[in-house]
Amino acid sequence: MRKDTIDFVLIWVDGNDPKWQTIFMKYKENDGDKRPLRFRDMGTLRYWFRGVEKFAPWVNKVYFVTCGQRPNWLNTANPKLVCVRHDEFIPEKYLPTFSSHTIEFNLHRIPGLSEQFVYFNDDMFLIRETYRKDFFVRGLPCDKAVMSYNMPVQQPLFLMPIANAALLNRHFHKKTIMLRYFDRFFSPKYGMADIFKNIKHFTGTYIPGFHSAHLPNSFSKSTFDEVWAAEPELLDSVCSHRFRAQSDINQWALQGWQYCTGRFYPRRYPGQCFYIRTKEDAGLAAKAITDSRYKMICLNDEVTENFERVKLEFHNAFEKLLPEKSHFER
Repeated sequence: MRKDTIDFVLIWVDGNDPKWQTIFMKYKENDGDKRPLRFRDMGTLRYWFRGVEKFAPWVNKVYFVTCGQRPNWLNTANPKLVCVRHDEFIPEKYLPTFSSHTIEFNLHRIPGLSEQFVYFNDDMFLIRETYRKDFFVRGLPCDKAVMSYNMPVQQPLFLMPIANAALLNRHFHKKTIMLRYFDRFFSPKYGMADIFKNIKHFTGTYIPGFHSAHLPNSFSKSTFDEVWAAEPELLDSVCSHRFRAQSDINQWALQGWQYCTGRFYPRRYPGQCFYIRTKEDAGLAAKAITDSRYKMICLNDEVTENFERVKLEFHNAFEKLLPEKSHFER
């Protein structure tokens, strides 16, 4: 295996699958985030694979993580594809799970996964040519460490950034890490506006949290082992929630751990997240796709009306950009 081997990990669920719905309904009465948008499928999965084949041909393996579901068009004989079921890497006591947090905190247990990997949600796509250096440089995950009071728009998860920051503050002293890794917290690659954000937060006592873009995230597998060793009870509690809970930490805590240990390489964000609430939002995102405006894009589904129309708009945009079948398709 090459020293600079990079794998991709994609998690996916087909919320329209009757077998899955039966299991889902059995546990639905539990507390947690059970909004339909957490599980519904835009029908754009094949374009994710087409984008990877065209714009990241250098990737080593693609680990496709599901509860056992397989689209009927998926070519499971593709040598780059590894289909992984939840029960092949997530401890049995946490299953079945309907929480992306449980899946995220156990990704390092996937058999054969490389030390360097990029984690994708199924609403994140490559839409322009990428290179290894977009994700890892000298074995370090590429990222942008900008401190922020990162409160999400979605009210049901309003405690999550606080929980992430609390974990980091239990293990790190803000001024110490910012001085120790000065070149990474004040990198000119961030631009002056974000450098000034870090300067502003330097004077306070506690780490407020970090700005987190909804884009593919680069991780070192060893980071997961460190956080599990440091906070076993907390991670066990999070993974025990079958649905996302207000008190959960999520992958951004792992990302923040990489910042605080200085094990990352500064970069500008190579993409853009679009929060899709209206048909106007969908139109802007669709144009960004057809224009290949960014290297990567996230289509964050918050659609409350005209969902089928929005789906069609994205299908049309992706079909213009990626009309040819990939080797991941039968």
